[in-house]
Amino acid sequence: MGRFKLALLPVLLVAVVAAVAGDELRTFIVHVHPRESHVFGTADDRTAWYRTFVPEDGRLVHSYHHVASGFAARLTERELEALSGMPGFVAAAPNQEVSVIARRSVDCSAITVIPDRMLNYPSISLTLPSTTNPTAPVVVSRAVKNVGEASAVYYPRVNLPGTVQVKVAPSSLRFTAANQVQNFTVSVWRGQRTDAKVVQGSLQWVSDKHTVRSPVSISFA
Repeated sequence: MGRFKLALLPVLLVAVVAAVAGDELRTFIVHVHPRESHVFGTADDRTAWYRTFVPEDGRLVHSYHHVASGFAARLTERELEALSGMPGFVAAAPNQEVSVIARRSVDCSAITVIPDRMLNYPSISLTLPSTTNPTAPVVVSRAVKNVGEASAVYYPRVNLPGTVQVKVAPSSLRFTAANQVQNFTVSVWRGQRTDAKVVQGSLQWVSDKHTVRSPVSISFA
């Protein structure tokens, strides 16, 4: 198996903005995901967990509770680096860069919900509502860049239990040039009945030389 040759765009973006001075306070959107054993009784319980990531009171700008799991907070680059090593951390992006990742204008202080499908994270994390219509899946969009050979074809391979149904479109990603960008969607439905609150697995994009893996976590409301 060769080294990864596809890159999710925000990974490069976050690497660039990390060059800012380490002591400057900025607003970051922080995406976190609890362990399966971590159950929240109320939204306040979830917010209390979010506060454990933030170094001081008053820094938490907003808590997100629907579909996306995370919060907006005022942090320095050094604090963000320390936070990134905590259990449950998935990814983070500065407030002013979220508009680029979401591919539309986003004001983090003025919105209450940021669905994961709006953010081009390397991982995929979503919640299937209890009222999900079997004919109306939750759809996640992602964009990837070919950083390997100019000509390459990748095919999706889904590794998830039968408690969810998953469809990836298109059925292949065909690159004809280096640094070419392709988009794909992942549609998720409820499958077999289960008492589990969370199922985890992966989505792999496989070529004849390389395999790129994205962790997938699906919660049941």
